[in-house]
Amino acid sequence: MGDFISNHYLREGRANERENNYEMALENYEKAIRYNPENKIAWMEKGSALFNLKKYDRSIEAAEKAIALDPNYSEAYFVKAGSHQAKGEYNESIHWFKKTVELNSTDYFA
Repeated sequence: MGDFISNHYLREGRANERENNYEMALENYEKAIRYNPENKIAWMEKGSALFNLKKYDRSIEAAEKAIALDPNYSEAYFVKAGSHQAKGEYNESIHWFKKTVELNSTDYFA
């Protein structure tokens, strides 16, 4: 049941992001995580919402949670790389962008 509810909030959060309502998206991703702390997609999406809210350190933390759950999750590395880039940490950003491509060179993020 937790997965079902978690995925419901994940879908709601994505709908919020499509409307550029990042605060509401963040709330929904946090609810998704509350119901399933191992939902790597919810962690990555939380990182994306935080990125859009210009909360880059927290975005990196969320991406790292997703990566801890799945070390091959290229989208989480992409979020992490983008946050480092936004902070002006270009060497760190390049490292994580390369990791994104290494994991999935056919991914539209790469």
